Amino acid sequence: FRRVLFRSLAKQLLPGVGFSYHCVDVSMLVEYGANKFPDQRFYLDDSWKNKKYDFIMASASLQYNKDWKTLFKSLIDCAERYLYLASIPVIFDNPQFVFIQRLHKYGWNTEVIGWCLNRFEIISFARRQGLTLVREFLHGHKPVIANAPEQNEYRGFLFEVKHEP
Repeated sequence: FRRVLFRSLAKQLLPGVGFSYHCVDVSMLVEYGANKFPDQRFYLDDSWKNKKYDFIMASASLQYNKDWKTLFKSLIDCAERYLYLASIPVIFDNPQFVFIQRLHKYGWNTEVIGWCLNRFEIISFARRQGLTLVREFLHGHKPVIANAPEQNEYRGFLFEVKHEP
């Protein structure tokens, strides 16, 4: 449960700073999180979009939305200062393409469709929305996708939101 780990880590790194933790996820994880951590907010719907957040982290999620730019724009609209996109499979030389992720070896009896996103397109879209790339993180995860036009690598992008005065 990566999101809970992030919350715990943030509290350790920034003692004395108050956190209001909000999480959007699938129903099984929302139910688990709401029961285990009643002081945190969990969402199944879009009501999270009605708030502003100092720091937003979208981890391993953007690539599962075919219309990732609309989701990215919603995150930008809710971000007060920073937006961190984590664990995104990126490519460099080709347009985005779809892949199937088989999760059987992780104990999930399912397959999901995701997109390898073009790094330049992510950063260009962010800049057009007024974001500044603060730092790029190489996650080191490079799952092989059979017959792909290009192999991917997972990266993260920390953006700063610049609000007009």
